[in-house]
Amino acid sequence: APQAALSGNPMASPVLQGAEPWFDSSWFPMIPENLNVAVVTVTLRGCTGGCMGSSASDDDWIKDGVATINHAAQLPGVDPAQAFPLGNSIGADITVDACLIISQMAGEMCKGAMPFSPGSYLGMAFQTVVPTLTEMGTPVFCYATKDDESAPTCNSIDENLEGYQKLIPSGNFHGIYAVDPQVEPPWLQPMIDFLLENITL
Repeated sequence: APQAALSGNPMASPVLQGAEPWFDSSWFPMIPENLNVAVVTVTLRGCTGGCMGSSASDDDWIKDGVATINHAAQLPGVDPAQAFPLGNSIGADITVDACLIISQMAGEMCKGAMPFSPGSYLGMAFQTVVPTLTEMGTPVFCYATKDDESAPTCNSIDENLEGYQKLIPSGNFHGIYAVDPQVEPPWLQPMIDFLLENITL
């Protein structure tokens, strides 16, 4: 049975309209046998095919994030103390914003958070939310290539902040487009490493 729950929104980026998924297995690292997780993926309301032009509000999307984390934590066989959201673009901000709201409502719940190309898109400042989360005991791993919004967002946090890690490779990709073998260092292997460092196996 899965011990941890991982939730995310890999299609949240507004630039993904019309994008095709990747099927080449060489793009993806091997999953360690001892990494036993349940994966929950969501598409935010109004975001089928992309979030541009959606009538949903920032508050709606944050509520969707809170609901997703709560749902993932209640799956059979899942340890609710090991919810570990990740997301890209708008979903990246949701990972930390929703974790903070849940932690404030119910005490520490997110075991960690992985925002991927964040940008403070939803009215909650990344540079305020992340230090509050890490102070509450939730580690955060921020990943962004050098696009105009995401790299400055990851860099807005003091790199010496306990519980905070960031990785900013070269290139100018946003969101899921950075999952590409040309991007070095890649995101997927560090993501697995961060999970292994922070969940209880």
